[in-house]
Amino acid sequence: MHHSCPALLLLAILAQPAHPQTGDVLTGQYNNSRTGANLHETTLTPSNVSASTFGLLFTQKVDAGFYAQPLYVQGLAIDKQTHNVVFVATMHDTVYAFDADTPQAALWQVSLGTPVTVAPGFEVGVLSTPVIDLSSKTLFVVAYASEASGPVYRLHAINLLTGAEIANVVVQGAVAGTGDDSQSTPCASGTGGSVQPPCIPFVASQVLQRPALLEDTTSRIVYLAFGTLNPVEAPNPYHGWLMGYSYSGSAFTQTVIFNGSQNSMQTGQPCTGDAPATNQCGHGAGIWMSSRGPALDDTGVYVVTGNGGYGGPGTGNWGESALRLNAAGVVEDSFTPNNYAYLNDYDLDLGDAGALLFTSTNTAAPNLLVAAGKGGMVYVLNRASLGGFNGTNSGAVQIFTETPQGCGAGPGQRQCYEIHSPAF
Repeated sequence: MHHSCPALLLLAILAQPAHPQTGDVLTGQYNNSRTGANLHETTLTPSNVSASTFGLLFTQKVDAGFYAQPLYVQGLAIDKQTHNVVFVATMHDTVYAFDADTPQAALWQVSLGTPVTVAPGFEVGVLSTPVIDLSSKTLFVVAYASEASGPVYRLHAINLLTGAEIANVVVQGAVAGTGDDSQSTPCASGTGGSVQPPCIPFVASQVLQRPALLEDTTSRIVYLAFGTLNPVEAPNPYHGWLMGYSYSGSAFTQTVIFNGSQNSMQTGQPCTGDAPATNQCGHGAGIWMSSRGPALDDTGVYVVTGNGGYGGPGTGNWGESALRLNAAGVVEDSFTPNNYAYLNDYDLDLGDAGALLFTSTNTAAPNLLVAAGKGGMVYVLNRASLGGFNGTNSGAVQIFTETPQGCGAGPGQRQCYEIHSPAF
């Protein structure tokens, strides 16, 4: 979506001095638990956010619209001066570093290629929120770019202080799989080798890298997730992917690759049709999560999938499920609601809102996860045992329906019960 002069709006308390100490924002939704809550705010209060004390200070023009959450770092030394810096990545494959306190020219900007035109008048460049490794002063960002070989996703490591590129890698890979879009010839792996057939390759033209990036700072692995590019699912096979790349400071190496529907077949109606086949509604299990990044705790990485074939453990098909994966990209625990076929039927992705992790005072289940989606149901899950699948959803700690806004009879009505961005 290329606009002539979109603007970054910078708002603050008009009466406050420059350089407010509000805490760094290094990742999407503020933290790896994806709580959506900034607990380091020290300037804004309910009393001072008012018409007389709060308003627009200035704007900065950028070259396109942006869906990525702006990130923020305090006290960076750039060109021998200290700046509080806002980082903005646009759909035109450009990353900007702006001084957060004054309307001066960009401290630096860098182009990461030519964005991909996916429909007339609509281009995709950087869609997801980057992640910042503060210890190494590195910004990790995924750009979708038109190259000689076609559309390509590249994971870039950029110097936070200068915008200079340190390293990049083309996102590619494959998994073993018998789905109806599998290959009968070897697939290129993400590590320079091959995966023997039947196999399913990562196809950049089929997917969008929408969720925020995740960095496990302990192992220095950067995770990126993918859902569908084309909403017309049946004739356009796609898969939910999660990939992890270790970073050495000068190069990337793929260490994790997961496909959420590797053995799914398109039989009968598509997922969004009137009568999907129960376990094989086809492809899918996209990881899009309304841009919320994969979540992380000390036991693994959490994602929530959307429409797609479900069969459970041993099948390779994980549509409409909350999943915990280990460092090898293997599903170690899961929860799937008992009405997953209904969710598929009406395009009611469970993965609409992603995973939100939090800790409670309930000693029996202190570490919890919230998964909620288009169907309007909120599932509170115990991270020690997500609950699996059964006919009564008894594995969930709590289930409740959110309050609908401006709609009628209930779940199944698009735009009525959809849950996109819970916060804790």
